[in-house]
Amino acid sequence: MTGRERELPIVADRIRFDDARVLVRDAADLTWALLALDARYFPLPGWQRLSKKSKWQDAYSTKDPHLVDSALSAAQLCSAWASGVSNADAAAVDRMGYRAPSALTPSPYPLGLDGAIAAQHNLFLRLGAEFPSADSLTAIVRAQRVVSALAARAAADVDADDLVARFGRRAETYQRLMGMLVDRVAGPLGRGQSAVAEAEAAQVAMEDAVGTGERASLDQLGWLRRLFTMTDTFVAARTRQGIEQQRYLVWNELTLSEVDLGGKRRAVRKYEPIDGRNHPNLYAAVKALAPVTEGPRLGEGGPRRDDFTRTVETAGEMDRARRYGSGPVRDTGMERRDRAGLAR
Repeated sequence: MTGRERELPIVADRIRFDDARVLVRDAADLTWALLALDARYFPLPGWQRLSKKSKWQDAYSTKDPHLVDSALSAAQLCSAWASGVSNADAAAVDRMGYRAPSALTPSPYPLGLDGAIAAQHNLFLRLGAEFPSADSLTAIVRAQRVVSALAARAAADVDADDLVARFGRRAETYQRLMGMLVDRVAGPLGRGQSAVAEAEAAQVAMEDAVGTGERASLDQLGWLRRLFTMTDTFVAARTRQGIEQQRYLVWNELTLSEVDLGGKRRAVRKYEPIDGRNHPNLYAAVKALAPVTEGPRLGEGGPRRDDFTRTVETAGEMDRARRYGSGPVRDTGMERRDRAGLAR
C-alpha cells in the first residue's frame, strides 16, 4: 500500500524497463519472505495468518504443481524472472524512493537573514511540491537574482571572498535565465503562486538585512549557500520538465490573428514547443544553473539484493525439508516389486 500510494506515482514517469524489474524483484522477494515467515510460525498459539485461505501446503504438496498456484509460487516466479539486476539499475531505483518531505517553516518570518533563510527553505519545498507556470517561474527567477546579489553583498561585508564570488556567479546566471524567460516564454499549465510568495519573502528579508547593515555569520551564509544549491537543482529540473513535457512555449515570430476586425487582422505571437533550434540558449542557461547528473553511481544494491534472495530461498528449502522431507518419492512399479521381494 505504501508503494502504491507513495512510490509509484512519484517514479512512474521516470522509470525504465530495467528499473521496473528492480521494483518487481523487491516486491516479490519481500512477499516471498513474509509468506515464508507466516508458514514457519503459524503453528504458534495466537499466530494470525496473513490469509485464512493460505495455499502454502499446496505449493509443497506431492501433487503435480501448477505454474502459479499460490502467492508463494507467484513471488518465486517473479523473483526468478527479475533476477540479474545490475548495480547501476539497483542504485538508480534506490535513489528514486520516497522520502518524507521536510516540514515548512512557519510564517510570518522574521526580517533579516534568518527570515531569508526560512523563506528560502520553504521556496525549495514549494518547488518540489508543485509545478510552476511560466509566469511563476519567471517571478521566482527574478526574485532569486536579487536575493543572490544581496547575499553577495552580505558576504563581502564579512570578507567571505569565496562566497562573494559564488553568490555573484549565481546572480549572473539568474540574470541570463531571466532574460530568456521574460517576454519570450509562456505556458498556461502549472501553478506555483505559493513558491512565488516564498521567493518574494526571501527578497524582502534580504533587502532588510542589507539595508539595516546586519552582519551575517558564517553559519547563516553557509545555510544560504546550501539552500541556493538545493533551489537551483529544483529550478533547473522544473525548467527541463516544462520543456520536455511541452508545458513551456516560446515565440520567435508573429502571425496574423484569426479574428477579423473590420477586414483587418492583428499581428499576434506564434508560440511553439521549445527545442534546441528555437531557443538554444535556454538549454545552456539551465545547464549552468544545475548540470544534469551523468548517470547513477554504482552502489551495493545489486549484491545485497542477491544475498537477500539467496537467504529467502535457503530458508524456504529448510522449511520444506523440515515439514515434508527432502522431496516426494515416486512409487514406480519396480520399487513395489523390490519391496515385495524384501517382504518375502
